[in-house]
Amino acid sequence: MLEDKSAPKPGQAAKLKLTYLGPYVITEILDRFNYRLQRLATGKDLQRPVHGSCFPIAKIKTVSE
Repeated sequence: MLEDKSAPKPGQAAKLKLTYLGPYVITEILDRFNYRLQRLATGKDLQRPVHGSCFPIAKIKTVSE
């Protein structure tokens, strides 16, 4: 999931706009903060790298939990 930082379209309420886009798969770690992503549904790579601050914090449960 990526945070959608685009402005709402005219006539669209900001609070009703989707907050995140995705799902995506990380295909490459470029450096400490930048990643290459691929759309899970289509398998196409995003054109530009994405900064890690755009990812939401995920809480993943393991089998032992």
